[in-house]
Amino acid sequence: MDEQVIKQTNPLTKKGQDKEQSKLVEYLKNIEFNTVFEFGCGFGRVAKLITDNFDIDEYVGVDISLGQINNAKKLGLDKAKFYHSAILDFSTEKKFDLVLGTGVAMHIPKKQIIPTIQKLISLSKKHIINIESYDPNLTQRLARHCFNHNYKEIYEKQGLDAKIFPIEKADSIYHVQVPN
Repeated sequence: MDEQVIKQTNPLTKKGQDKEQSKLVEYLKNIEFNTVFEFGCGFGRVAKLITDNFDIDEYVGVDISLGQINNAKKLGLDKAKFYHSAILDFSTEKKFDLVLGTGVAMHIPKKQIIPTIQKLISLSKKHIINIESYDPNLTQRLARHCFNHNYKEIYEKQGLDAKIFPIEKADSIYHVQVPN
C-alpha cells in the first residue's frame, strides 16, 4: 500500500489511528459511493479523511455528543453536515450510498445492537462499513462501556452477508452490501 497517496491532512488523528485510516481509504477506493452517512461521527476525524480523499456529493454525520458535533462543525467541511442525535432517534427520508461507523457499535449495549443494525440497513442503498473489534474468545465486556458483538452473525440474522477484512489484532472492516 502506498501511504503517500492518502492525504494525511487531519491534525485530529491520534498515532494509533494512522493504520486504520490508511486501510479504510484503501478499502473505500474499491467501492462506488457519492453520499455518506456516518454514525458516531465524533469530532469529524473520518469526515475530514473522506472529504479529503474522495469526491463526494454529501456527507452526513450524527453523534450523541453535542460537544463533538460542535467541534465537527468547526472543521468547515463544505459537503458535510453534522447533527446531534442518537442513531436510533435520527430521522431522514434519505438513503446513502455508504453508511459508515468506526469503533462506534462496540459502545452500543447488547439490547440495542440489533435495532441499531436495522437502522443502519434502512439508511443504506449500497454499502455499510463498520470498523470494529470482535473477539470470539472473550467472555466478558471489554470495558464498562464496551460490548463484544459478533457483527457477522448480527448481519446474517438480518439476511445480509458481512465480509470481514482484518486490520490488526481484533480490529476488522465489516462490509455489507445492501441489495437494491
